[in-house]
Amino acid sequence: MSLTLTPTRPRPTDRSSLYTIHKGDNFVYATKPTNDQVLISVVSFKREEHAKLIAGMLEEYKTNTGDWPPLISEGDMWLPSPNIKLIELDIVQWEKDELDHFCVLNILDLVTINSVDNSKGGYKIIGDTYKFDVSQQMYMNIFNNKYKL
Repeated sequence: MSLTLTPTRPRPTDRSSLYTIHKGDNFVYATKPTNDQVLISVVSFKREEHAKLIAGMLEEYKTNTGDWPPLISEGDMWLPSPNIKLIELDIVQWEKDELDHFCVLNILDLVTINSVDNSKGGYKIIGDTYKFDVSQQMYMNIFNNKYKL
């Protein structure tokens, strides 16, 4: 089964919830798109069931290979059919503004998955990439606050 992120033009999202995949309290699922202009990106989902589906695939991949899928993937990412019940991963619900703030504070871009469609050749994932335009002064303030001596 293949997962393909199809780039689309960013569209304004409504203020509804987004869902992210987590391993424990400190690790949010992120990926590095092949686009050199995009940073490592948090992956979020508009629908909770899509987050659970992909989380199940990630867990099954780890069960089959002994390791998590790579952060950086060239082309399609091949994942097995998902587990029914999540064992190692959790789904966390965010308000859009809260997740944007998290990404800015951690110098991450954001991928929002709008749809996950099961087709004959695998799953087709369609989403948007958000690159945050933050001033250098704001990042200096973030670093100064994080690394106070």
